[in-house]
Parts: sequence; C-alpha cells; structure tokens
Amino acid sequence: MHARQSTAAYVLALLFGASGLQCLVGAAYPMAPDTPVLLLCVLGLVGLATGGALCAFSERFGPVATHAAIAVVTASIGVLAWQSATALGIVGLGPVELAVAVYAGHFLTPAASRRHVLALVTVASAGAWAAAPTGFLMPWVCLAACVVLVGEVQARLAERPGMAAGINPLTGVADRRAWEEDARR
Repeated sequence: MHARQSTAAYVLALLFGASGLQCLVGAAYPMAPDTPVLLLCVLGLVGLATGGALCAFSERFGPVATHAAIAVVTASIGVLAWQSATALGIVGLGPVELAVAVYAGHFLTPAASRRHVLALVTVASAGAWAAAPTGFLMPWVCLAACVVLVGEVQARLAERPGMAAGINPLTGVADRRAWEEDARR
C-alpha cells in the first residue's frame, strides 16, 4: 500500500505542477483584457509549490492528504470558473476537471471518487454560474456530464485489477490470494 500512496502523491504532484504552469502561462498570455492575471499568478505559484511539497513529502502522503489536496484543486477550479472573463475560459477548465476525475477514480474508493467528482462538478458549476458570461451553458453541461462519466468509468476500471487478481484467468477459479482474503474476512 505504501508504494501506491507514493505513486498517488507523485501523480497528484504532477497534476498540481501542470495546473500551476498552465495558470502561469494563462497569466503571461491572457485570453481577454479582463483575465484575472493576479489570480492566475497566485494559483500558479500555489500549484507549483504544492506539487513540490507533494514530491518532497510523498513518503508521508496518506488518505487525509489526498482528500485535502483534491478539495484544494476543486476549490481552485471553482474560483477560476467564477473569475473567468469569457465562456471559453470557463469551458477551458475542462481538461483539469477531467484529470481530477480520473485521478479520483483511480486512487480513491469508488464511493470517495463519486463524492469528489460530485463536489468538483458542483463547485465548478457554481463558479461558472456566478461568472455569468453568455454562451457557456451547453458546452458546460456537456463538460460536466463528461467529467461525471469519466470519473465513474475510471472508478469501475480501477476496481477490476483488485478483483481479477484473485482469480486464475485460465480456470476462473479463486487462487490462494482470494482464499486468504476470504479467510481474513
């Protein structure tokens, strides 16, 4: 389990670092005159710093840190949606939302993943709605549906290796690992 926690920390560090870089690029090359450049700079630096901290402390990374980090990303996406200057800026948050949904589906239990994805879609939608630009509703509804769908698919796919590992693929009979797990339960 320790190796999985370290992997979760490194992947989350990449997510934070890539998001931080994207924010800094967005600040350096604004899409509109009223782009929230200062907010993008702050979130960019926070993203890079958090990514670095996750790498540095990956050995002590646990479930509470995972949930907290996903909550920080969710809140950041909501704030960015709320402060977005254009409909394109709001819908442009789609890739990071999808990345968070895939991460949650892969590294969390299906129930926890669903809660995080629901929170992500709710917070980001509230931010987008508060920004009130015109012309974003239909693309946003499609994006929200895709985020929920991708999160659910990833959560289900992530369950399969654990379930399949206890079954011999040739015979379909439970192997020693499955018997030990059943005995432990």
